Amino acid sequence: MKTTFSNLLLLAAVTTALMFTGEIALRLAGVSYPIWYQSDRNVGVALAPLAEGLQQNEGRAYIKINSAGMRDGEHSKTKPGGTYRIAVLGDSYAEAVELPMEQTFWSVMGKRLSGCGAFKGREVEILNFGVAGYGTAQELIVLRNRVWEYSPDLVLLAFTTGNDVRDNSRELDNDPTVPYFTLVDGKLTLDSSFLASRGFELRETLERFGFIGAINHSRLLQLANRTRYRAKEREAIANARATYGVLGLDSAIYLPPPDKLWSSAWSVTEELLRTMDSEIRSRGAKFLVVTLTNPDQVHPDPGYRERRLQELGATDFAYADRRIAAFGAETGFPVLNLATPLLAFTERTGIATHLSDGKGGFGHWSPDGHREAGTLIAENICSGSVVPVP
Repeated sequence: MKTTFSNLLLLAAVTTALMFTGEIALRLAGVSYPIWYQSDRNVGVALAPLAEGLQQNEGRAYIKINSAGMRDGEHSKTKPGGTYRIAVLGDSYAEAVELPMEQTFWSVMGKRLSGCGAFKGREVEILNFGVAGYGTAQELIVLRNRVWEYSPDLVLLAFTTGNDVRDNSRELDNDPTVPYFTLVDGKLTLDSSFLASRGFELRETLERFGFIGAINHSRLLQLANRTRYRAKEREAIANARATYGVLGLDSAIYLPPPDKLWSSAWSVTEELLRTMDSEIRSRGAKFLVVTLTNPDQVHPDPGYRERRLQELGATDFAYADRRIAAFGAETGFPVLNLATPLLAFTERTGIATHLSDGKGGFGHWSPDGHREAGTLIAENICSGSVVPVP
């Protein structure tokens, strides 16, 4: 009996020592797979306040989430005197965990605007509410529930044409863990059935019992969690790329809606934009929609771009950009399309604005893409060509 007990104690001691050694080794090696997100009963999922760690899935950067659950520095809810605040809504392009915060387009934009004479000496403060995977529906909910606490003067919606339209349709997006809006008698109606979904309830349960927190505090648990889901991730990524490409982008946005589902998705999207504009105006703020770029639109190889158009049966990659710009003109809010100027930058310099996956595919914006996008947005705001500034 004593021998068995001694053996168990020895095994426990050896296991503890190995785990401690492994934890230290992983930290020294920079191995890190933190979970940035937590469940949210308004939008399904949100960034977890004060989460931090090394991101190395696409690009490499140390990420810190602020105390309000934003991939940003800290901001007071009370707007300082003499300050012009710009709130940025968007998805993974705005969250931008692929690179350090100071290289993101919204950070570049803020620095450029701080020297803009049109603001008459006022400080310009950028607040980033971007979260990966968000569609316009979730962004409208964030606007209503979080953005107004900070009293912004301008709300900038970073619109990813490649998946935001699809993300606004339950039928096309098919994610049971997030909210959607539908049109009922021409009015937006919130569908919050995600609260009863198995996936959402499971995430809430894991959080309630501290599993997510435990994983984020241990590199060993992060590695185990990563390994457990690796095969599943590879299969999901392969399926997504086969259907939608590297970023899960949908080529249907380069053509008029092919069926009723896409027509409905566009109708919901446009009503979401109209509602955003109306609510922003009612608060005395300004609204700017910026359509971002998809890799196909700005690919550095003109031969590739031509082949893609032939495959799609499209004449160009601008259908979604034109449609949103026309809707903005009709509704009364400004739209800035980035595809044409960013393609011109690539053709002029030979520099790709999207990160390469090393296999001929392209992902999110590169540091050059963020710098050029941030500069273009700032120049257009500063000049008053898209949004009149005081």
